[in-house]
Amino acid sequence: LVAARSDRGGISVSKERLSGIMDRLGFVQFFETSAKTGITVADIKKAVLDAIPWDTLPFITTPDIFSRIKKFLLRVKKKGTILSGYEDLFREYLKTHPKDKGYVDEFRACLQLLEASGLVRQLSFDNLVLLQPEILDGYCAAMALDARKEPDGLGYITETHAIRGEFYIDTDQRIPDKVMEKSMLLATVEEAVARGIAIRQGTPEGMMLVFPSEIRKDLPQFPGNRTLAVAFTFDGPVSGVYATLAVSLIHSVPFRKKDLFKNAALFTGTRGGECGFSVEFPDKSNDARGKLTVFFDDKAEKECQLTFLRYVNKQLEKLALKDSVQRERIFQCPEDGLIISPEAVNRRKARGETTVICADCGAHLPMDDLLEETIKEDSRIDMIEAGSEEEKRRQTRLATYNHRVSSQQYHAFLCHNSKDKPTVRRLKEKLADQGIVSWIDETGLLAGDDFVPELEKVIRETPAALIIVGPHWMGNWQKQEYYSLLNRAVTEGKEKSFRLIPVLLPGAPKEFSGFPEFLKNKHFVDFRNKKGLDDMDMLRFLVKSILIR
Repeated sequence: LVAARSDRGGISVSKERLSGIMDRLGFVQFFETSAKTGITVADIKKAVLDAIPWDTLPFITTPDIFSRIKKFLLRVKKKGTILSGYEDLFREYLKTHPKDKGYVDEFRACLQLLEASGLVRQLSFDNLVLLQPEILDGYCAAMALDARKEPDGLGYITETHAIRGEFYIDTDQRIPDKVMEKSMLLATVEEAVARGIAIRQGTPEGMMLVFPSEIRKDLPQFPGNRTLAVAFTFDGPVSGVYATLAVSLIHSVPFRKKDLFKNAALFTGTRGGECGFSVEFPDKSNDARGKLTVFFDDKAEKECQLTFLRYVNKQLEKLALKDSVQRERIFQCPEDGLIISPEAVNRRKARGETTVICADCGAHLPMDDLLEETIKEDSRIDMIEAGSEEEKRRQTRLATYNHRVSSQQYHAFLCHNSKDKPTVRRLKEKLADQGIVSWIDETGLLAGDDFVPELEKVIRETPAALIIVGPHWMGNWQKQEYYSLLNRAVTEGKEKSFRLIPVLLPGAPKEFSGFPEFLKNKHFVDFRNKKGLDDMDMLRFLVKSILIR
């Protein structure tokens, strides 16, 4: 168990409580540290090294090239370099290892391995490598604290202010280089959205970054039309569980966010009806144990309730400490809000009764199987989870979309027949809504640009190209673009993972006679169905095909 920033006044927890936490959660040592002064950091390192069973670990052989690249990158990190362009890094490496000029793929692979270990981070824009990824934590924490200070307690900061760095952060944590800090701020926004720490929410005042864990607005008293259903108790990071679950539900398809509060969230189902949950600490002396209570209003259908409960149950199984989740059915009278005690419910069950009785109004409430149904496997929950993750990735792309547009960092080149341009414009708009920046001649060129050189530059540099065929087949100019793109694909091979993606628009011919031979064997993205460009499954497949590397 490690307490950080001991140089800032130490921890405000009593020794007795600290001892209780360590016993309860199984910690064997406690360290008070300061990364700034280095206090006990060496002791932690020794404790970690002593705890690893080195004799039982598998022996892994690393090729010399990977060893050389890794040592170089760690040296660059140790020098304190924060951000560097990928090409700049590789050129720097070649100064001391000129014979490794052909190891471009190995260099990128080694970067990916270090990224998986958390030692570096490849940013999604500007082809930059972040060599001190821990700096993101400081910026993200500062953004969250700024959101907490909002006077209305809504826990947000405008996305514009976040990207501009218009929030307080300690001087010793802020990057002095303004150009470098601009990239770091954009990366921080992207990180906060990607990790589910914050959500992007459009408002009349502009796009906001909402941090659910920093909201200070209290949930008002339950009105009579909300009824408690199931309580989950669990061990783990309670505030983090609340924020992660709230963000996951916000990004899910079946539920729409209605409102967020301090430790509570409200949603509406696709057919109406309100679903929600609140989080509290049942034991005030134990902030590692939480209680999450799910409730519904009288308009929430049984199917909606089950889907919500099963989703919450599955998320808690993943987010809480293993085997710590316990569930309890709550019977609450819808008339007067009185909760029937578990003891009374159990006595009625033991006598074989099928109802419980409200002690206040005498109403009989049926004893249902809602709790048993909650823990049943449901394949739809996996689909909801996948959809939630996809929406989070979409929002992450949208966080950097404007920057990519302004800096002309295209995801894809749209190779098309000008006669099909109206439909291609719609496709471009659909891709933009997914956070994909695509190039077509009418928007990619500025007044005064030379058409051919700009076109050649985009064809040469864009990582993916859509070969689009519509009702008018392939035009002569489009064929010339295609041949250039095909030549690039053949020349580069897999070195840069350049992708040619055939796309069939609504109304494209059913026969492939006259279609380029080199594309016939590729998998098509086919919009020739009743939904056309509104086919979201096909659109998501196209997005995935563009982004895969």
